[in-house]
This record gives sequence, structure tokens and C-alpha cells, in this order.
Amino acid sequence: MKSLTIPVGVFLFLILTLNVISQDKSIDPSLIITGEFLGETPPLRDLPTLSDAEWQAMVIKAERKMLNPKLRTRSYPFAETALPKGPDPVWQKEMPAGRENRAPIINFAGQDSPYYPPDANGTAGPNHYMQTINTVYAIYSKTGTLVAGPTAMNLLFNGVIGTEYNDGDPIVLYDEQADRWLAAEFSITGTNDHMLIAVSTTNDPTGTWYAYSFDVADTPDYEKFGIWQDGYYMGTNNSA
Repeated sequence: MKSLTIPVGVFLFLILTLNVISQDKSIDPSLIITGEFLGETPPLRDLPTLSDAEWQAMVIKAERKMLNPKLRTRSYPFAETALPKGPDPVWQKEMPAGRENRAPIINFAGQDSPYYPPDANGTAGPNHYMQTINTVYAIYSKTGTLVAGPTAMNLLFNGVIGTEYNDGDPIVLYDEQADRWLAAEFSITGTNDHMLIAVSTTNDPTGTWYAYSFDVADTPDYEKFGIWQDGYYMGTNNSA
């Protein structure tokens, strides 16, 4: 038995050693570049609002583009065979009796979009609500009063590389730790694609922003951000 114990022990030691070595091996990105800081933007409250002519141009562009025609008419080809059949047994149709009713404090209409899908999103800060849709942003007070915009989204980035294209798919977030706002939009130039990112200089989104442009890989779609103490981390869906 002792003659078997020594080889097994050595074998287990080698396995554990290899595991430790493999875990310590660092993995580095194949390409590291630095984004371009393009300075401070004018106050967003001073930027021009969307004109009727610009809105009509958006409508025409959306009709011509038709990137997602299937979204206009939904099709459910497997409805007959899909399970489960009948009422959903876990569908909650009413609030529990022990919970107080929490109706919205205020409800107001946001911006409309001619695009399919409109990619509507927004976030609330201490005193404002900022909404983005495809190629447009607008800022409201907490009472629903429009205080900035609606304005073409690319104007928010104030002429950084890539802003000649207002391609949309924007996102806006409020960072509670830093008390700042973050906005992003991609720019598909046909050669070098860019991610446009801006961070407000104060907690007032109608004021000035710091604008950045990042040269990124092919079509940085569906951007998602993580907020941490030392920075903002973005992941995207790239086809390449």
C-alpha cells in the first residue's frame, strides 16, 4: 500500500501545481488603444432643438432604411404547438394584500421616434430625467417640464470624431457614486467605427459634458456599461 501512496501523492501534487500555474497566467488584450478626449461641450440647454425639417428627414430615413421590418408585423409561427397551453399558472394578476399600493408619483409623455425599434431608454438623477431614443435626447425636470432638447444625439458630443454620423442606439446612465451622467452612442463610419461617450461635468445634465471618442472594432452594438469606483466598463456585441 505504501508503494501506491507515494506515486498518487506526487500525481496529486503535480495536478495542484499545474492548476496554480494556469490560474496565475495573465490574459492580455490583443490591442490596447487610448480614447481621444475632445474637451468640454457647450451646455446642452443651449444646443438647438430638433427642427420640423430634421424630424421629417428622420421619418424619411427610417422608412427607407427598414432595418427591422419584421418588428412592424409580429409573426408567431409556432403558436399552435408552443407550450404551456391554457392560462399561465404563475401569472400574478393582482398585488399581494399585505403590500401598500405604489402608484407613480408623476407620469408624462416622452419623445417619439420614427425608427423601428426606437431604442428608448432613460434614467433619473437627483433633479432631472434624461431620455434617449434613436438619434435624439431630451432632458426633463422631475415634474415633467422639458428643460433641454429634443436635440440630435450627435450634437451632445460636440464634434468629436464620428459625430458626423448620427447613428443612434444611444444609452444614458446616472452614476450615483460620482453624481454624474454618462451618455453613449455608436458611430458607424464605414471604415473606422467609433463609440462616442460623454460624462457630465456636474450633476446637472443640461450643463457641460466631457466628450470622448473611441476607435472600436466592427459595429459596437448593444453597448452595456458597468459603473465602478475607478472607471466605466463597457461591453458590446461585435460581429467580428
